[in-house]
Amino acid sequence: MTKYVQFLCKMYHLFFTLFSIPPPPHPLTLSPLSRPEWFPSSSSFSPMAVRKIPTKGNKPGEPPFKLELDTKDVLNMKWEKNMGSTFTDIKMTNQFDEFHTFKVKCTDNNIFRVRPPMGAIDPKTSVNIRVIQHAQERPTNNKHFVAILHMKCTAADAKKNNWKMVWRADTKPEGVIRIPIVFVDSVHPTGPTTPSAPAPADLQSTVAPTVKQ
Repeated sequence: MTKYVQFLCKMYHLFFTLFSIPPPPHPLTLSPLSRPEWFPSSSSFSPMAVRKIPTKGNKPGEPPFKLELDTKDVLNMKWEKNMGSTFTDIKMTNQFDEFHTFKVKCTDNNIFRVRPPMGAIDPKTSVNIRVIQHAQERPTNNKHFVAILHMKCTAADAKKNNWKMVWRADTKPEGVIRIPIVFVDSVHPTGPTTPSAPAPADLQSTVAPTVKQ
């Protein structure tokens, strides 16, 4: 078998030598610009394809956020050394004719609190969600997120105020949004106005503490 292959190779080179035709280079040695369109890229020869993982926004399978917010792209929060706690409000509006319940999560309970962490919005009304930070050191921009989940509920559920029974571990929300947080100076803002889209951290529910104002 080896001698047969060697014979074919000799005949191959002899043919191009006799007719003064240089043998074509191996396809894999061609540059991307000179390769034929039909020839696959070198990445297709990799034994394992690289899976792209989303770094911002909703995770696969999560429903898009349907309520109205006054900020969706980034949440700016003031921070200065020894300044104490600061907060930023998010206005959320229920433009539908049904009651909606919501739940707010954050990336780090040691830095953030939200008020209220859970609640309901009557039809055609709005509610303010207060995000509070009390970081001792300036956190990295776009590393932290605030996530808001919502779904329809009945008027009876909205009056009960027993949100832990509504938002159980197996509850599936009808809308989810993650808003990256950017920390800016209280006098001279220096933070970016758009997120750099890092991989989201694990989100945790929060309980609001007393805030210094």
